[in-house]
Amino acid sequence: MAEYLEQYILPLIKDVERPKKWKHQPSARGRVHAHCGLVNLGCICYMISMLQQFFLVPQFRYQLLKAEDDTPENLAEYKGDLIDDNLLRQLRRLFGYLELSERQAYDPKPFCFAFKEFDGSPTKIGEQKDSQEFLNIFFDRLETQLKPTSQRHLLRDVFAGNQCTQLICQSCGKVKNRIELFYNLSLQVKGSTGIYDSLSKMAKGQTIEDYNCDFCKERVNVIRRSLLADMPNTLIVHLQRIVFSFDTLQNDKVNARFEFPSLLNLKDYSFKERMTKEQLGAEDDGEDLSSLMNVDDDDYIYRLVGVNVHVGTADHGHYYSLIDIQRGAAELDPNAADEEGKTKFKEWSDVSKDSWKVFDDSVVRAFFFDKDLKAEAFGEASGEAEGGERKSDAMTDAELASFLTSGAQTYGKSAYMLVYERKSKKNLHEISFEADKEVDTK
Repeated sequence: MAEYLEQYILPLIKDVERPKKWKHQPSARGRVHAHCGLVNLGCICYMISMLQQFFLVPQFRYQLLKAEDDTPENLAEYKGDLIDDNLLRQLRRLFGYLELSERQAYDPKPFCFAFKEFDGSPTKIGEQKDSQEFLNIFFDRLETQLKPTSQRHLLRDVFAGNQCTQLICQSCGKVKNRIELFYNLSLQVKGSTGIYDSLSKMAKGQTIEDYNCDFCKERVNVIRRSLLADMPNTLIVHLQRIVFSFDTLQNDKVNARFEFPSLLNLKDYSFKERMTKEQLGAEDDGEDLSSLMNVDDDDYIYRLVGVNVHVGTADHGHYYSLIDIQRGAAELDPNAADEEGKTKFKEWSDVSKDSWKVFDDSVVRAFFFDKDLKAEAFGEASGEAEGGERKSDAMTDAELASFLTSGAQTYGKSAYMLVYERKSKKNLHEISFEADKEVDTK
């Protein structure tokens, strides 16, 4: 071996010209808190803050990484690089880096190229958008991409739920039901004190006058309301803070205080509970409602695991995420019993004891749930300390300048999207192509 190295390798090394300048300089800053951030290439905080939320849903992450896409690479040049123009593969690549990379942050340029605008062009990284709008478009496109794979049911199994919209005739008392799919539960903030208040108004409904009842065939008043039916494993709640103002004829931000609990029980707003208490009989109008009357009470119990925060005005601002990282294998089983026969539900529901992080573009840092949640996420006046002194939601000089030049009416820091995980999760459905059948996975 020594003779081989001396005869062949050493002369080769001598002939190799040393580079005058290295083309790559590794960053001295690596992965922080065992997590990788995402580089904000311009104004894509609405996108990358939600991608971190999706990544940290274990059921979604690991099943997505199992989705095989056998279509040929579709390479195209984008800003000097050849990139595979395939949304599913780029999402799997992004998740792979977030899972394993030792970098401080991953550059999502390939994903932005694959996630197209409506005109077919790559994501406009300099254009600020809404995180709920991104969620809806992202889920729609990803569902299409997953159809030929073993994970075709993944989005519905993890994130999809059903609401039952009812029309209750005030004359004949009969009820018309319509089941509607949702991927995020959108709740009114304006005029509500918190999530339970908003849910109560949704379940109470509103009166519609002079409606032609399908049952009694008369012009009557009906109550239109929405009740919760089949609930998802991971519930995403959208808080309607960006609304159109008829006074200014532009979008405005509702930054009123809006509280939400870490342990959420939705039973009182469910189809089963309301129909049982009110003794209403649903007419046979084409909807199969029998299964909704057999939903277990545990299916309506959730714990908070993520908050997407918006700071700024309706048209100018910044998004970042607060996320409970004690999930999956690190998560307590709320139904497991100890030696004394007591379940671990209490420990599972107390998310303040879990490890929380702030995912703010490239930066990942610790978050102190008990101390900082109200100031970060509840909205107006939530950042007041003792004596009325403002705390962490005060404007920086840059934020103040942005607000004054925007022409907007209101500015603030508050939660925009909430992520809850259910106590009792449903099994997922996975397609086995070899056996040509569906199998359940937990």
